[in-house]
Formats: sequence, structure tokens, C-alpha cells
Amino acid sequence: EQCESIDSIESSISIFNEGEVKYEKKDYQGAIDCFTRSIEINPSLQTYFNRGNAKGSNDDHEGAIADYSKVIAIDPSDEDAFYYRALSKDEISDYEGSIDDLNKTIELNPENEKAFNFRGLIKYRDTDDWDGAVADFKKAIEIDPTFARAFFNLGDVIYDIGVERDSNEKEKMVEAIEYFTKALELDPTIEEAYRFREWSLRRLGRHQEAIDDCNKLIEMDSENGEAYQELGLNQKELKEFDSAIINLTKSIELLEDDECEIASSYLLRGEAKKGLGDLKGACEDWKKAAELENENAAKLLDEHC
Repeated sequence: EQCESIDSIESSISIFNEGEVKYEKKDYQGAIDCFTRSIEINPSLQTYFNRGNAKGSNDDHEGAIADYSKVIAIDPSDEDAFYYRALSKDEISDYEGSIDDLNKTIELNPENEKAFNFRGLIKYRDTDDWDGAVADFKKAIEIDPTFARAFFNLGDVIYDIGVERDSNEKEKMVEAIEYFTKALELDPTIEEAYRFREWSLRRLGRHQEAIDDCNKLIEMDSENGEAYQELGLNQKELKEFDSAIINLTKSIELLEDDECEIASSYLLRGEAKKGLGDLKGACEDWKKAAELENENAAKLLDEHC
């Protein structure tokens, strides 16, 4: 369905409204067409901004940047245009440009918690500035103590600091668990928070609590092969070998084409079988894992089989 074609201010408003309806229905190209027609009749900053949103949603991030830049050129105090241009720049891997726009967003509004959170994500994920990321996530939480995603992101970077950079891993795992737990209190639908909390609990040897999180992940997605693998791993560590074998077998069925993870499940199932005294079965599993290039399984084969 085409947008109206009558050239008038009144029709421009009507076409703009039609574009908004199309955008809400996720007809992004239709929305772009309407906003473009509205701009041709009566250009406005809001229409350029909305067209930028539609282009971004339609994976035309360069086009979105051009529209947000048009808004900024006319109104350099528009914090939303800077923020959304930062999102689009991130999509095309212009991380420095994205951070520059987020800096400007924060300069215009020092209470913009979303800008601090997103800047923290880029620092953590893309520029290796983990300390800067921690500071940004904490600032976002200071501004909005109900910001569940910021709590999760903070726990995520603290977890990685503990695993990869910090000599006191235990302390970092405890801290990360606190942030993941807070995120889940605020938003129990954040699947990643259960997953990362489970990893943290397992690294602390708190296997029963880790099992509870595995079961929650399976409750959320009964086809989650990695959750079954983690469940089996924790059960193995508690010497619940029969249960571990059942869940590791389930993980192998669900992981399908992920050879690396399948190899890990065979490795772990072999260890559980060895725990039951079934060395023949263990060697069979380690052989399968070794064939999938799992080095630890190959070593166990040489040592025990």
C-alpha cells in the first residue's frame, strides 16, 4: 500500500502518521517511504529522526546515521539524535564514533542512564576498557537503581575480570553473583543472568545452587543443550553420576552440530561413567570426544584406555 501523494502540509502530517503506524507494525520499508514522502512535502526534524529509526530497524545503518546527522546539524542539542546515532555507529563497528556520540549525549544530559549503560557495553565488548565499563555501569545504576540490564552487564564484566585478569577470582565471582541476582530480582526474564550466575556458582564449587539455575534455564527453554550440559557437569562434581549421565546424554542430543560442545559432553559423560566404575563406557566416550579434537579426552584415552 502506497502513501498518499497529495502535496500539502495537512497531507504531510497524515503521511507522517501513516509512517508511524507502519513502523509500529514493523513495516520498516513502508515507514521509510512514508517519512520520505512527508519530508519531500514538509521537512521536519521529527520526520528525519523517525526515518532514521526506521532505517536502523531496516538494517540501513549508514542511512540512519545520515538522518540523525541531519537532525544534529540543525539542532545540536538533540540528545536523542546523538544517542541513536551512537547505536547506528556501533552497528557498523565505528566504536570510537559511537563513544563520541555517547559522550555528547551525556554532556547534554548527565542523567541519561541508557547512554552510560551503552557506553559501558562498547568499552567492555569492543575497546577492552573494562575498568571504564565498570564505572559506566555503576553510574547507570546510580541514576536508575531499577535498571536490570545494567546490573547484568556489571556482573558480566566483573565475571570476566575474575576469570581472565584478577588474581582473586573467588572475590570477583561472589561480587558478580550479587549483581546477577539483583538483575534477576528486577527482571526474572534475563536468561543470560541465570546462565552467568550458574557459571559463577560452579567456579565457587557451589554446585547445588548452580544446579538450581540450570533447572531454571531448562524451565525457560527445554531445548537448551548447554543448560543440560552444565547440569550434568555440576551433578558429576557432586558424584551424582547416574543423573549426570542422563543429562549429558540429553545435551548431546540437543547440541546437534556444535562439535566443540558435543565433545565436551562426551568428555564429561566419560568422566561420570568412570566414576561409576564403567571404564569401558568411559573410554568409548573419550574416544568420541577425541575424534572431535578434544585434547583433554585424548589425554584421558592415553592415560586410562
